[in-house]
Amino acid sequence: MKTKLHRHLLFALPLLAAANALCADAVSALAPVSSGSSVAVAPAIHKDLGCDIHDGKTNKIARVLNADPLNVYVLYEGGKGGRKISRLELPPQLAATYPYEPDKAAAFLEQQARVNEARQRAYRESLRNSLKQKEQQLLAEIAALDSQNVLDQKERTTLNQITNGGRRGGGGRLVRLEQLQDKRLRLEKRVEELKLQVAQVRAQMDRVP
Repeated sequence: MKTKLHRHLLFALPLLAAANALCADAVSALAPVSSGSSVAVAPAIHKDLGCDIHDGKTNKIARVLNADPLNVYVLYEGGKGGRKISRLELPPQLAATYPYEPDKAAAFLEQQARVNEARQRAYRESLRNSLKQKEQQLLAEIAALDSQNVLDQKERTTLNQITNGGRRGGGGRLVRLEQLQDKRLRLEKRVEELKLQVAQVRAQMDRVP
């Protein structure tokens, strides 16, 4: 009987030792790390960022997404969205971390004004260039139509001489003369349309500051 008990103890002791070692490791991992240690495990802390009251609704602020000297961009808890809040209207919890500083706000506004002015200049320059290119295209088309009309006029003059103003001559020449006259009317109409477009483009260019 004693022999069996002795055997059971010999079998159980190593298991108890291993269990004690595991418990010791677990306790050691949970215990605070001394100040001399190079690694510290900080417990997760949920920081209270306050609430945002907007449009009659109160939303708990979950986190700050971004901030500039004028505004703080927040997200709400529960996936309810978020918004931009002026630093002058922040709840106390956030105002302590993101105070409104007039000097920084003024410098930020000045920088924004410079950026916006540069963008406006670039836009105006791009618009002028676009309108100028459009004007040149229209003028080039007008010039091409005028050149074609000059060539057609020479042919019309020749045919008029041959047919005595369309009163005699072969039928083919008379048909061609009529075609050229119709073409002249179409070209002149198109040129007038293009000139009107040129005037409109130039009026737009004059309105660009």
